[in-house]
Amino acid sequence: MNSLKEIYRLESILVNKITDVLEKYEYKLMSKSLRGRVHTVDYKKKIKDGVFIFFIRIQPDLENFDIYFEAYYPKIVRRLKKINGFYDKHKYTFTGRMNDYLDPLNRKDWFHNTTNLSVENLPHSEQEIEKIVNKIEKKYVKVIEEEIIPRIDTLEKLNVLLNDYRTVYDENENKPKMYTLSGGLIFQSLSALVLNSFFQNENKEKLIKMYSWLLSAYRNKEGVDYVMLNNTLEALANTHQSKPQ
Repeated sequence: MNSLKEIYRLESILVNKITDVLEKYEYKLMSKSLRGRVHTVDYKKKIKDGVFIFFIRIQPDLENFDIYFEAYYPKIVRRLKKINGFYDKHKYTFTGRMNDYLDPLNRKDWFHNTTNLSVENLPHSEQEIEKIVNKIEKKYVKVIEEEIIPRIDTLEKLNVLLNDYRTVYDENENKPKMYTLSGGLIFQSLSALVLNSFFQNENKEKLIKMYSWLLSAYRNKEGVDYVMLNNTLEALANTHQSKPQ
């Protein structure tokens, strides 16, 4: 078993090599914190209407790490910021753990939300690093680039994804289905409601009612998410079609 000092050394080499790979895909290193019990590294790039984040969460004591994917859309964020109750976390449309997404059930249609407990192991030697980096590129980076981003890189595509009433509405539960990458229905609902004000969707009123379901599910009526969703509904429910500014 490696000493913690050796784990840190190998971790640093691994992160540098991951950075090299992500730079090929035009991601920029935004922050790196390799101290404390939990280490984090995040990379960001903008494509068309979206900003996409590749986020690594490392636990050196357990010698493992996890990959997360996050996405937000500046035009949606600008609208949300005009609504009372906005917190920075509300800007994200998607924020999810990639291993959950990669579960075959979740990956099929993005709705099942089955939790996948697998993690990636930190290298035990320098010889392992290249193999791990190649795995990360194939398993995560290419899937994000080829499978996820092409479906959500414009507001038009995102609107179809979030506001196709027949696809998203769960008739059995009488509520919206949550996408695997949403990380919480609040993120999906806020973005969908804003998009519903940008576009002339076929089932506009049904969509508003569907996404307002979450209000009835909150126990804490004074919580920040409840307040933000309630204020968003009040601000946008009767908004006619308007072009993103």
